[in-house]
Amino acid sequence: CECRCRLSTYPARNGEAAAIRFHRALPSAPDPGEPEAALTSLEMRPEQAQETDRLLRQPNGILVVTGPVGAGRTTTLHWLARCVAKDSAAVFAVEGAVEAELPGVRQVKLEPELGYDVAAALRSVKRQDPDVILLGAPPDPDTWPLVVELAVTGHYLMLPWQAGDAATAL
Repeated sequence: CECRCRLSTYPARNGEAAAIRFHRALPSAPDPGEPEAALTSLEMRPEQAQETDRLLRQPNGILVVTGPVGAGRTTTLHWLARCVAKDSAAVFAVEGAVEAELPGVRQVKLEPELGYDVAAALRSVKRQDPDVILLGAPPDPDTWPLVVELAVTGHYLMLPWQAGDAATAL
């Protein structure tokens, strides 16, 4: 059984605090000929898989995956990026940390301390003629105008949004 995890440590007053976060393994590479069947492997109901497939086929826009901590937002986004990448699309991922290798996806790690933040990464990716851009974290208020500009000028963006439910996300 292959398992991925992330370890975070924090210097606390009485010693180091540590947290281990286990990541669910992604299913095997999705078959582009069976998108709805592939999406049901993410435990989506058939109608959810059908609607998600329809949304993934849009030429531009923003797809937001929402849920509470530990709900699988990142896993879902990574898997959706793989679904799209199997269809020969130019898929780019802009992530704070590259947690999993995504075949067919051009992944970049942010380096904010070097001036390579989300806005700089999006400007760079924009020049690469992307079809789909996956953001590993929600954009900050200063970056939202660039995200919207990309979405209305022919790009498709996917991003996570932490919320307890869909109503809270809105």
